[in-house]
Amino acid sequence: MKAFPKPALQIESANQDDIPGAQALLKGLDILLAIGSAPGPMRFRDIEELVSIPRASLHRLLAALASRSLIRYDQRKRQYEVGMRVLELSRRTLDRSELIRAAKPEMARIARILQRTICLMVLDRHDVFVLDFEDADSSYGRLVRLWPRQHLLESAGGRALLAAMPRDRALVLLGELAAGAELSQKLLAEIDIGKALGYVVSAKEAATGKAAAAASILDENGFPIAVMSCLFERERISIKDIHEAARVLVDGARRASRQIGIGPETTTVVRRPKEVVDPRVEVLPTGRDFVGENPIWDNARKRLNWVDVLAPALRWWDPTERKAGRIDLSVVTAGLAFTASLSPAVRGGCTFSIPTQVR
Repeated sequence: MKAFPKPALQIESANQDDIPGAQALLKGLDILLAIGSAPGPMRFRDIEELVSIPRASLHRLLAALASRSLIRYDQRKRQYEVGMRVLELSRRTLDRSELIRAAKPEMARIARILQRTICLMVLDRHDVFVLDFEDADSSYGRLVRLWPRQHLLESAGGRALLAAMPRDRALVLLGELAAGAELSQKLLAEIDIGKALGYVVSAKEAATGKAAAAASILDENGFPIAVMSCLFERERISIKDIHEAARVLVDGARRASRQIGIGPETTTVVRRPKEVVDPRVEVLPTGRDFVGENPIWDNARKRLNWVDVLAPALRWWDPTERKAGRIDLSVVTAGLAFTASLSPAVRGGCTFSIPTQVR
């Protein structure tokens, strides 16, 4: 027999007496949540083990739910599943959703620009799930889509929501996820980088195995209520191109945010021009920085050094060989400084010293 996990949203009515006279209703909701949260149709015994309701009462409640088309019983297979009435109510709710009405046009526009499926994801306790999506090609609508729920910290969408939250709210939620364990500085730094960039990129999501980018949609108070997310085949796209796509997502998420209530005033994200108009200006092939800061000339090595604060990375450009280089750093680094080297290999030159943490 297939084992079904206990639903995360189950109402523990059997252990509560806070709503006098509503025990039967709560038990019925327990059953509906158990069936709706299961990975597939359930038999009577599976439901009985999950909800811990006496058999006679369970039979009566199942019959009552089936009479309202909230659940459906397949007599041939002797299995229960969510009824069409629930799906109808869900569709009506989505049709009236202010969030979907605001996000839908932008999702369609971005899907055409990126030629990728754009998902609208929302938070449910410690998970995120796909509420709606838009394809670049309407013919894709004939395909069957299975969007897995993802843990908050294991998806670009979840981390984008955390990054856009006020710091105190994010720390409370992270504390619940950590369950008493100390939060890693690396995780906090990644969330801070996401807040500064306005989006989050994940090299590989646990649930999908794909790379992803996500940007938050904010309500009229500036609080994140959803994210626009996009998946990428890691073997077919560079991390640079994913970041470029993420900037398009940011622009769409900000436009959608303006349609929710009065919405916060935001600026449009302009993509980097492909050509420089002024012939006197040369764009050096150093690659694009997130936030390039603190340029310092290294006279000993004859090259320019600087830091990309939000990569984070130490960068340099050698004008003689016309080559760029980088060293990826483990923490956000805002600057660098030269110190006199005592190493004989440097021969009296200078070396750079990287601060381990920004205070």
